[in-house]
Order: sequence, then structure tokens, then C-alpha cells
Amino acid sequence: MTKNKKDYIELHLKLSAEILKNEQLQEENSRLKEQGENLRILYITTLEQVTRIENNLEEKIKKTGGELSEESACINENVRDLHEKYAQQFEINEQLLEEIKFLKKDNEKLRLLFVSTTEFSSDMENEQDVKYIEANRQAITDPLTGIYNRVKFDKAVLQEIEKMKKSDYQFHIIMFDIDRFKQINDTYGHEAGDKVLLGITGIVNKLIRKNDIFARWGGEEFMILLPDTDKNSADTISERTRSKIETAVFELDGQVTCSFGVTEYRPHESVSTFIKRVDKAMYQAKHQGRNRVVSL
Repeated sequence: MTKNKKDYIELHLKLSAEILKNEQLQEENSRLKEQGENLRILYITTLEQVTRIENNLEEKIKKTGGELSEESACINENVRDLHEKYAQQFEINEQLLEEIKFLKKDNEKLRLLFVSTTEFSSDMENEQDVKYIEANRQAITDPLTGIYNRVKFDKAVLQEIEKMKKSDYQFHIIMFDIDRFKQINDTYGHEAGDKVLLGITGIVNKLIRKNDIFARWGGEEFMILLPDTDKNSADTISERTRSKIETAVFELDGQVTCSFGVTEYRPHESVSTFIKRVDKAMYQAKHQGRNRVVSL
């Protein structure tokens, strides 16, 4: 995990905790507000009761000539105390209401910040994913032609060998080389040579199957891995590819041809032996006059 990503995760956790804390404070303030409302109702009810008592006392005082004035004064004092307590609680509740307003504003700011950092972190993560995918693609891709490189081809061969260990399975590889490619570069320039490489790549890509692995082996040499393919099919694919390249039109004087070698993987042999055999087959095609297929 990158430092930036870790920092944003920590910030998200802090913001989440702060939002939760503010929500709890809002719930507490709401509870206090409800208590204050209950206290106000209780005060009004009590005041009504006390008023009735005072009225009754006044009637009695008039009848008794003031003997109950002390009792009335005591009740009046209790009423004043109750009024002061209510007033204090009312003031506290008003302050709490103001705090709730500020907390709501702070909470909304925190939510916006949380959303913003979440989006930013998501963008960073997506950007990192894209960079990771692109780095992997570049690691297995030839920069000029866009097909696979030697790294990917070697890995694919090993995977096919593993399949052979588990079932009755066979596969072939084709190696081909552009005939007199140095002469093309020397005569027409490297830019023309690159166009030939790209042209041949386009031809082969249209001929191979989706599960075949087409790779640039190096320079003007190419490899094709043919999974689950017998000898007749491999030879047919090689000949068809050779023929398509031979008849293709390039911006050069004369034809562009290729020499092909084909071979099947033999159980328990090393990858090195396998590759040397297909290389040998291709060079035999060169020595026999070029523009042909040799199978070993």
C-alpha cells in the first residue's frame, strides 16, 4: 500500500469517528431538549396547581384574618424557586440548541470532506490500478508491433507443458524469420523495415486463433504458440501464413518472404531443447532456399 493511500485511509477513519461522535452529541442534545420540554410542561402544570392552592389560601386568609399568611409565603417561595429552576433549564436548553446548530454545520462539513477524500482516494486507487495494468502490459508486450514479447512467450510455453502433465495433450510452436531483412533496412531504411514488421504482424494476427500466442522473438524473428494442435494442423497454419505474407503488397520493390520452422513439444524435454529444435527447422528452411516451411 502506498503512503498516500494509507494516509487517506487513516483520514477516512478519523472523519468517520468524528461524524459518529457528532451524531451521538446531536442525539444527546435532542434528549436534553426533550427533557427541557418535559420540565416546561411540568412547570406549567405545577404552576397551575400552585395558583389554585394560592387562590384557596387567599380565601382562607380572608376568612381567618391572616393566620395562614406564613403558609402562603412559604408556598410562594417554593413557586419562585421552581420558576428560577425552569428559567435556568430553559437557558441551558437554548444554549444546547445553538450548539446543535453548530454541530450540524460541522457535521455537514465533515461529510463533504469525507466524500471529497473518498472520491479522491478512489481516483488515486483507480489511477494506481491503471498504472499497474499498463506496467504489466508493457512487461509482456513488444513496443513496436504491440504483440507479445519473449517473456510472455516463455511463460506461455511453461503453462502448456503443465497441461501435458495432466492429460493427453499436444502443442506446437512455429518460428519464422523475415528473409533478407537486413537488405530491406539497408536499401529502404529502418523506417521501411519497421513498416514491414508491422505489416507482417497484421497479417499473422488475422490468421491465428484467439488462444494462440503470437510474439516477437527478437529483431525480425517471430514465434507462434499453437495450443492443443496436432502436426497436420500446425503445418497447415504455417503454410497458410507463409503464403499470405508472400502475396502481400509492401511499399518495396519485390516480395517480402519468410522462412518457417515447426515442431511439436516432446514429453519431458527441456524448454531449451524444444526451442533449439524449432530454430534448427527454421534455419533448414533458410538453407533450402528460403520462403518455405520445414517441420522437425
